[in-house]
Amino acid sequence: NAAFQFSGNDLFVQGNIGSATSVYTNGAFIAGTGSTYFGNGFITKTDGSITVSSTGNVTFTMNDFVGIGTSTPTEKLTVVGNIKNTLVQGQSFTTVSTTVAQPNPQNVFVQGRYAYVVNDDAGGVYRLNIFDVSDPQYPISVGIVQTSSSPSEVFVAGRYAYVIASNRLNIFDVSNVSNPVAVSSLAVSAGIGTDVTYPSRRPSIYVSGKRAYITDGSGATVSFTVVDISNPTKPSIISAIPLGSSLTDVFVSGRYAYVTNWSLVTSNNFYILDVSTSTPSILSFTNSLFVDGSGTDGGPFAVSVQGRYAYVANQLTNKFSVIDISNPASPTVMKALSLASGGSVWPIGISVSGKYAYLANNNEQSYSVSVIDVASSSNPFEITKISLVTAARPSDVFTSGRYLYVTEEGSNKLTIIDIKGIETNGIMAGAAEFGSMQVRGSGFVNNDFTVAGSLNVGIGGILTNGVLTVSGAGTSTFLSTVNVID
Repeated sequence: NAAFQFSGNDLFVQGNIGSATSVYTNGAFIAGTGSTYFGNGFITKTDGSITVSSTGNVTFTMNDFVGIGTSTPTEKLTVVGNIKNTLVQGQSFTTVSTTVAQPNPQNVFVQGRYAYVVNDDAGGVYRLNIFDVSDPQYPISVGIVQTSSSPSEVFVAGRYAYVIASNRLNIFDVSNVSNPVAVSSLAVSAGIGTDVTYPSRRPSIYVSGKRAYITDGSGATVSFTVVDISNPTKPSIISAIPLGSSLTDVFVSGRYAYVTNWSLVTSNNFYILDVSTSTPSILSFTNSLFVDGSGTDGGPFAVSVQGRYAYVANQLTNKFSVIDISNPASPTVMKALSLASGGSVWPIGISVSGKYAYLANNNEQSYSVSVIDVASSSNPFEITKISLVTAARPSDVFTSGRYLYVTEEGSNKLTIIDIKGIETNGIMAGAAEFGSMQVRGSGFVNNDFTVAGSLNVGIGGILTNGVLTVSGAGTSTFLSTVNVID
């Protein structure tokens, strides 16, 4: 039976076309609005890739399984090989919710199902506002408490929230989020540095173990303070030292504190301090833009540390720096990435999670959040800028799970953004590495558990069936009784 050939114009058939073997086309196969059915067999492409695109959803509605890298899948989706879930250049993000966060929100900290926001209201009402964010689409304000004047930052550890306001450390018991209670207030050197052109340099705080580390932004002589918070009802100053000229942020990891100094006077704007003793000592300092032997004052505003690198947001020069701190005595700036082309963005807040850094850009030319891929320390690159509403003026960012929390001091809002990720009902993994992790329920460790930094334990205390050994320099403080059961 000779083959049937047709050349020329189109062939249109009103009914169906059937084939007992195969249908071959040298061009595209186009299906209309109806359904395309395949019998038992395969869809095979002998060269190149197969691309499936749709203006709507692509769905698989069969009762059996889908296999990638295997012809014998055993679950709805079985993959033999690796799965990569990463962000790509030009990635789009979805704003999940935006809620009123009282006037002039400055800073946000997320612990468990709650977000803690401090507000510096020019009208004279200063607050710590607590939101239930267990459903990110519908955050609810559940508790509000008055703070000292001009609160700038909050750090939550266990049942306590530590708020640094202008020259005061406020400590709140937030074990009952609907009724937070002030337990103490301590006078410290923690003023605000103001400037008619640039954002105010506000004091910052970081809590590690039984100590709180506080920076002063006003340029006072005493600018770095260590506070003993082992008894939250009676905090006391351990030491206070001069450092820099206008400090903007502090991050503590292990025995080291990393401090940024916004200054137009000195080029030494990034400090590493040994805080293992009562009186911190300066190990090293450098310029956050000092790459390949050259650099100017970058006006660093915020710092975050993950692993062997410190990440710095440089407000004055609109740059993002990656600093190798593997040798604390000799930090090395790996890269200073420009975030602006012909304008200003003023990054003043930073949060790092895994291989991505998120920066709050406070300048009116770009009210946005920069998303930076930091997988390569020597070649970080900006994936995208997440645009925010007009006049948002983002003041801070915080990542928790698959969500990014942004305070907007211009629009008086708390915005929650879906930054992508995996949501699953359960997971069994042979090994896992996390940039950060929050566990909302209980946890069980079948073998050893090592903490490189400090261990904060809530009101339940510590129960051990074996020997409890405590070693190290310094004194021990017991707020209540110690029960020994023999």
